[in-house]
Amino acid sequence: MTRPANPPLTPGRVYRTRELGRWSANPSRLAKRLVRTAAAVQVGPGMYARLVRTRWGDGPPPVEQLLRAFLGGGAYLLTGSVAWNALDLGSTQVLPVQLVYNTKRSGRFVLGGIPFWLRRKPFPRKPALEWFVIDLLENQPLLGIDGMAVRRALSAALRARRFEVRMLLRMARTYGSRDTVECVIGAVAEAGA
Repeated sequence: MTRPANPPLTPGRVYRTRELGRWSANPSRLAKRLVRTAAAVQVGPGMYARLVRTRWGDGPPPVEQLLRAFLGGGAYLLTGSVAWNALDLGSTQVLPVQLVYNTKRSGRFVLGGIPFWLRRKPFPRKPALEWFVIDLLENQPLLGIDGMAVRRALSAALRARRFEVRMLLRMARTYGSRDTVECVIGAVAEAGA
């Protein structure tokens, strides 16, 4: 009996076990064989990828591919330290995980060696810069930053017209807690906007 050839997996793409069914009647067995022969690596529960070849060696699949496969193509939004620190509102902390809002799963997971914290939480499909301000205010306890310092920095940013006041208030009322709404209203009042 001849051994079947490896399927033509696209480098960098993440495949769920069920997706391997187009090349085999037993996709679980095919997945195990692909891992055993180093044609693919397991990057998560029931998730396999052919690594991307770079001049420095094999590279992991893109974060987008990991999340697409893990969430079954559902909508998600990456947020966290990088986005919050870019707002220049006093946050300089770095979370050791990537924060992902989605509509399907919650919990902490390691996919492709990258730690993710998935949270089922409402989010806009195309977030405005002001949404990230609200997201920072909602997560300030997680970062251990002083809320009053962020409020003062937000007031200064509003005086400098770095954020649109109406959009900020709308995002606060739609996605923020009562405390966040009060913080934004206070910052707007302090800025005289």
